[in-house]
Amino acid sequence: MPFTPDGQRAHLIFLIDIEVCRRIDTATWTIDPINNLVWSTPCPEGIPSKVEANGTQMVDEGSRAGVQANDNSFCYIAGTPNLLYVHVLGDGEPIDEDPYLGVFHWRRYGTEVVEYSGHSYRPVLDSSSIPNVSSEIGGYHEGGTSFSFGSIKLLNGDGHFDALLDLYIWEAKRIVVRVGEKDKGDANYEIIFDGWTGNVGWGDEVVEINTEDARTMVS
Repeated sequence: MPFTPDGQRAHLIFLIDIEVCRRIDTATWTIDPINNLVWSTPCPEGIPSKVEANGTQMVDEGSRAGVQANDNSFCYIAGTPNLLYVHVLGDGEPIDEDPYLGVFHWRRYGTEVVEYSGHSYRPVLDSSSIPNVSSEIGGYHEGGTSFSFGSIKLLNGDGHFDALLDLYIWEAKRIVVRVGEKDKGDANYEIIFDGWTGNVGWGDEVVEINTEDARTMVS
């Protein structure tokens, strides 16, 4: 399905996925009673998309025994509560920026209530804010094509984002935008932007998220 940004949009659904981060080195940690190098903290968001220590992705070992055996690793175990287990470099307690730890997960929003790829999308994406996708060729920008997507707006009339914007880090995080036609199934959706969030502005009614081409985030 070709995307025609200047055409009629009434038959289209837009979806965005943002991989936000919650800092956890300042969380409360409990040492595992069996594995003395493993520490746990609640992870109410569910299965993380990744965990990072000082900007380096940790390895998901899948079990506490695996985490005990390998530093710079983690595992997630669902329960009451859901718990994240980590083993940091140096074998110490993961607190106070040593290392700086972040747990990531995807937050999903759409222009309508929709299920895509087994996930629910909250219908707060303002479709009128979805900009046209443009590109430009320039020798300065990594010697290739730079994609511009502008900014998007999420409706906040119900205050949904008030606490989330304080709890999670939204800037400089992965963002994927998809578009599909209504009632045509998951295979009909295609990615129209895959990049990074820029500055985030929020108010009582609207959250505005600027976007950056992925290559501008590479130093």
